[in-house]
Amino acid sequence: MNEELIIRAMDLFDSPDKWNSFCELMNRNGEIQNRWWKKLQTEVYQREKRNGNPDWDITIWNHWDMKWSIRNENPQSLMIHFYGDAFRLFSNAGYLDMSKVGELLKDPKFSILQTCFDRIDGSDFQTIGWEYRNFYFDTVYDGRFPDART
Repeated sequence: MNEELIIRAMDLFDSPDKWNSFCELMNRNGEIQNRWWKKLQTEVYQREKRNGNPDWDITIWNHWDMKWSIRNENPQSLMIHFYGDAFRLFSNAGYLDMSKVGELLKDPKFSILQTCFDRIDGSDFQTIGWEYRNFYFDTVYDGRFPDART
């Protein structure tokens, strides 16, 4: 930590009470993060139920998981999944031929799926592509938030 940040922190926490309050909050940062994720999840879910795409269903669980799956299809076959710090286009293993999916995604009628990512950070046997910690809040971490900062 550089000297300027230390001086700013000392100015901000200029009494033992303020410092202790900050330390208490830091000790509960996991709970605070879960509540922020749950708030985001609830707001997205409510928006989707009011104004969602009629061809997609949304499902939520935990504090941070949200997935969109194609309505009237097996919900495990193809989904868009947001979970905390990652966004992915996903299929549970065995439900789809992933090479065929890759070819179909080149078709312009699937452009909405092609353009939902700013970048592709990886893929695996059941994930067509994922984007990891690509959040923008006008900070130095934009695009690559380290875990402790999300």
